[in-house]
Parts: sequence; C-alpha cells; structure tokens
Amino acid sequence: MSFEYPSVGHVETNLNDEKINAQSDLKPDRDAEFPDGGLRAWLVVIGAFFGLFTSFGWGSCVGVFQEYYQTHQLQTDSPSTISWIPSVSVFMLFTTSLLLVGTFVHVFGLVMASMATKYYQFLLSQAICSPLGAGMILYPSFSWVATWFQERRALAMGITASGSSLGGVILPILIN
Repeated sequence: MSFEYPSVGHVETNLNDEKINAQSDLKPDRDAEFPDGGLRAWLVVIGAFFGLFTSFGWGSCVGVFQEYYQTHQLQTDSPSTISWIPSVSVFMLFTTSLLLVGTFVHVFGLVMASMATKYYQFLLSQAICSPLGAGMILYPSFSWVATWFQERRALAMGITASGSSLGGVILPILIN
C-alpha cells in the first residue's frame, strides 16, 4: 500500500494496484439527496413559513396578552405573577416537536384560554398547552426545509424564518 501527496484538489490512493479517485468516486451525489427546488420543495418552504408564523409569531403576542390580562380577567393579580404565563410559554415552546399533535394542542390551548377566568386556567392553557403545541410545530418546520435544499438552503431557510417575523407583526395587531 502506498500513498502519494498529490497537488491540491486531486487525491489518489493506490490500494492493491487499484486507483481510487477520491475527488469523484467519494463525492456524494447531491442531486439524489437534495431536490433543491421544484414544486414539492417550495411547498415545504411555504408550509414551514406558516409553521413559524403560527409558532414564533404567536409568541410575539405576549405583551398584548400581559396587558389585557392585567386590565381584565386577572386585574387582581400582580404584573409579576401574570408574567409567569409568557415565561412558561417560551419554555414550553422550545421543549417539544411533533407537527400534527402540536397543531391540535396549540389550537386547543388557545380555545381553552378564551374560556378561562382564573389565573391557573390561563397558566395551563396559554403558558403550557398552547406553546407546547407551537413548539411541536416549530422544529419540524425548520428541519423539513433543510432536507429539501442544499444549494438554495439559505434562501429557503430565510423565507421560512421570515414567517416568524411576519407573524410577530400581524398577530399582535389581530389580537388587539
């Protein structure tokens, strides 16, 4: 077995008189692994965009809810007590990941928050249930896009991430 130091950009090894060109034979076939476009790939980006719109975008509404609860249902509680709701919410957002279950859990938590009248009900529905579901939506949204793109991954991830920004602008206005 012998090894020669080749010029930069070309590696050859000689094993039992067989030459293996590491530059071409060992290079992964990126076309087979990443479609890098096409209708299905861009539909994944659109779906992920809305996944971040609903998960991170909804998380941007915490100030709106804090102010509302302080002046309505939870006016007898202190602002620091009420702030536990968005604090626990952010924690729950980053602890989970399952898309279909997350969609149901997120919506269920929001529906339960609309019926809540007591502090513990808001804590359970809006700080635990809803962000738990949103977190289950968040992580698949990022990971799916990464599996569909190689060369255009930055563009696809940028479009996906902009969903959270747009959600952060639109959802607080809608909630108000």
